[in-house]
Amino acid sequence: MKLFFLISMMTLSAKPNLITVVQSVSKPLIHIGDEPAKVLVSKTELKTDFKLKTLNNQFAKFKLAQNIEVSVFSDTEVNFAIRDSSLPSVRFSIELISGEIYVQKKTDSNLDLKSDFLNWSLHKDQVMDLVIKYDKSKAQVQFCNRDKIFEVSLFDHEKKITLNAADSVIFQGQIENQSIAFDILLNQRKIPKGQWQQVLKCHFSEIMDQEKKLLLEEAAVLSQIKSGLQKIKNKKAADDAKYLCHKPYGQLNECHWKKTNKNCIRSRCNAQGSWSDSQAVSIGKSTQCQSQSTVSMCDY
Repeated sequence: MKLFFLISMMTLSAKPNLITVVQSVSKPLIHIGDEPAKVLVSKTELKTDFKLKTLNNQFAKFKLAQNIEVSVFSDTEVNFAIRDSSLPSVRFSIELISGEIYVQKKTDSNLDLKSDFLNWSLHKDQVMDLVIKYDKSKAQVQFCNRDKIFEVSLFDHEKKITLNAADSVIFQGQIENQSIAFDILLNQRKIPKGQWQQVLKCHFSEIMDQEKKLLLEEAAVLSQIKSGLQKIKNKKAADDAKYLCHKPYGQLNECHWKKTNKNCIRSRCNAQGSWSDSQAVSIGKSTQCQSQSTVSMCDY
């Protein structure tokens, strides 16, 4: 009985697994099911599967569980899924449709990572610190390994590539009938057509600089917006100080004419700074009622 009670309490107190939005630059949009697309907001939490499609100069960074971080760069389309939110070590799934992502995975978290060329199931003890760049139009996928040894493979391709720190490699595939080309074997095993290129060095400072550049560009845009809003506020404050009546602006004993469907409402700016003495006047008897709203000296 006590054991049942303890298990029940643990189940009730377990927090659902979430995907946290660490950063969102230049308002990328996410799609959740059939709901209309909405802006991805920094410092928020997502509890369900979603698709993200970034445009030029857009960027997003996510934290999955406690041990996985994913950066999504510009011009990228990617799907995120939570396989089982009831499990503490939930298996997240990431599907790269096109573009560039940077995945940092520590231990104690499972992850499925897939694309047109690959389908990896990374168990909780595997560590990964890898950039994947997939150009669908060229049938080309590129890997850049930050540190520690990591092995990359493509579906049932017979060759696997071991990447050391700062190693990069490209697989150049083939396109047939506007699709990625595969050789289909028994049991629906498939091998992508193409070949691995030479292993070269990659520079993670350039990748980090790309992220910083996008953040700085957004900061510059926000600074311009903030400066423009401040100018509007300053002008409004100056106008408020200049005029006795506000909304619309007017001076003492000036009148405001507001045209309606059949007549015109005339109001006077009094010494207390209020529009008062409102009266309906005939449109035909007042030359001030020819426009929607006018402020000028009163006619009485």
